[in-house]
Amino acid sequence: VRKLIADYVKDENPHVEFFDSHRWGYAVVEFTTDACTFSAYAVDRSANSADASRRLLTRYRCPVDSYDLSRT
Repeated sequence: VRKLIADYVKDENPHVEFFDSHRWGYAVVEFTTDACTFSAYAVDRSANSADASRRLLTRYRCPVDSYDLSRT
């Protein structure tokens, strides 16, 4: 089922490169004078706490004045 959902999301949204429907988490977008950085994190859903452990799933960066998106 997870693969079907991920395939469907990617088929309907060809611009989506990263999609994870089975982990809990959040994403952060940071804008600086040099670049825009997108970071996606998975969160330990067994811990009901603001201090639950997290793990970086992916990070993308795009320099200012550019469309050069790179995974870091």
